[in-house]
Amino acid sequence: MSTTSYTSPHTNTIYQVVTDTEWRQSWDADGNAFRKYYNTYSFFLNGELVTKTLHNDEKTLSDTFGEIEGIYAPWSTSPRD
Repeated sequence: MSTTSYTSPHTNTIYQVVTDTEWRQSWDADGNAFRKYYNTYSFFLNGELVTKTLHNDEKTLSDTFGEIEGIYAPWSTSPRD
């Protein structure tokens, strides 16, 4: 587990980010079981969990926090609008 910070590009709010490595059971093509590892990113503000995600790329985070902070409506990001 590691802790970093993320600054929202919309409001300049600074969130604390806790990165955890978790695993799930998976199987290869031959049916052999193995652990599949992945990272989860939990975003906190003033000790309260705001959101948890599997992605930490800038585009995804910008879109996510734009919705969370009310900068734009969730449905306005659809290419079909």
